[in-house]
Amino acid sequence: MSNTYLDVPFKAKDEAKALGARWDFGARKWYVPECLLVIIGVTPDGRKELVTIGDGLCESKESWLDVLRDLARRGLSVGPRLAVGDGALGVGAG
Repeated sequence: MSNTYLDVPFKAKDEAKALGARWDFGARKWYVPECLLVIIGVTPDGRKELVTIGDGLCESKESWLDVLRDLARRGLSVGPRLAVGDGALGVGAG
């Protein structure tokens, strides 16, 4: 996956950063990193199972919500008991 570059006026740089955009020093432009959002479940006996893979922008809260809503639409009736992240945006936001 590649990054999506943005034309952000200087006066809007703080807002772009707050929304998850990052600065590319080489290109001297703001960008939104694209990512894959992966949910792995663990069965009661400890086996790991891939639940879903979705795409998103910058691991944003909205991207994660989209993935979870899609699971609910497909029949997931019990929500997670524990969420573990890598410290990036999204799962722990708000």
